Amino acid sequence: MARRNRTLLTVVRVRRSNRVAACLLSILLIAAPTTAFASSARQFGGATSQSTSTSPLNITMDVSATKVNNLVVGALMMKGSATCSIASTSGSSFDFTTGSLVIVNSRIAGKLRDAMGDVITVHGRVSRTTVAGTFLVSTPRTVAGTGPCNSGLVSYVAQSGSAPPGRTAYSGTVGPGWLITFDVSAHATTVNNLVVAYDETCNGPPSDVTPTFRFKSLVISSGEFAGSTSESFGPTVSDTVRIDGTFSGGVAAGQVSDTSRIKGLPTCTQTSPFEATAS
Repeated sequence: MARRNRTLLTVVRVRRSNRVAACLLSILLIAAPTTAFASSARQFGGATSQSTSTSPLNITMDVSATKVNNLVVGALMMKGSATCSIASTSGSSFDFTTGSLVIVNSRIAGKLRDAMGDVITVHGRVSRTTVAGTFLVSTPRTVAGTGPCNSGLVSYVAQSGSAPPGRTAYSGTVGPGWLITFDVSAHATTVNNLVVAYDETCNGPPSDVTPTFRFKSLVISSGEFAGSTSESFGPTVSDTVRIDGTFSGGVAAGQVSDTSRIKGLPTCTQTSPFEATAS
């Protein structure tokens, strides 16, 4: 009789353990993200509802299973009671790459601040291929004695990479209107003949003529491409320019960064969004 009781007690314990395991599995399934991503972050890019006289302003970001990082936006800072010192009809680039936005239930909501004190408030819905929502950028960089200004509420749609059309030429602009051109190979495997005009101003005033940078062929993988090139301007000046881009049909969008090295001055990096369309 005692043996039967021990056997019964063991069965009850096993059944209870199975119930606990089942409950834990259910909790894990409920808590798991509903949006499936690769383990590594992918770049998303696209246009916003703001535009200059020549092209829309852009937004880029890296999206992983749990976070949005490396957010860069172009924005027109024309709202507010006073004229902002950085307001212009060509737009300004804002680099919010020091923080991240957590993805909860396929949504993002929060604020990021850059090194200049500019703040972006972001809301959006995240899927495997698209992040869409709104943002507002506000800045303290104003004319002395005046109040702050902001971008107003801006809508955006950023998409993950898709295969571009092969044997196609692209052209567009970087930042305030510098030229970018390149070709996509016949089988859409490489970006060729990439030429980027970029004039960094973090180490001084702009040049009389905007410098141009030529890249070697860059591999296209999962609708994305990236690479760097360097150029020297005399014995004391050099620049390293990096591009990160994402294709979405006949549009490529992303960001270009220029790291400037001038003897006697600190190294600095400036980043601007770009967009190029197939012709």
